[in-house]
Amino acid sequence: MTDNDNVPNNYIVMKIRGKSVQCLVDTGSVSTVISHAFASKLGLDIQRVNSNALFSANGAPLRVVGMVDVIFYLKGLRIPHTIRVVEGLAPQTSFCCAQKTYQNC
Repeated sequence: MTDNDNVPNNYIVMKIRGKSVQCLVDTGSVSTVISHAFASKLGLDIQRVNSNALFSANGAPLRVVGMVDVIFYLKGLRIPHTIRVVEGLAPQTSFCCAQKTYQNC
């Protein structure tokens, strides 16, 4: 069984800090975002920032509460990336990755 078994088509599985996480792939997103609760659960070091709000695809505001530097592992590749930590993501989505993050993988 692979990490990708039983994962919906619009999700990919990445590793962050040794943990497999499902990531919603958003082809229209300009930013990669992670929920504040999920970032805390992963033990990520959140750097507080004051930033303008982002908006989800349905127009709902996403309050940016910080930034976090992570290293993704995807298909054997090591991908350093800075992610916006937000509040206001839909409950079923804790991690949303802009397509540009991995399009060359």
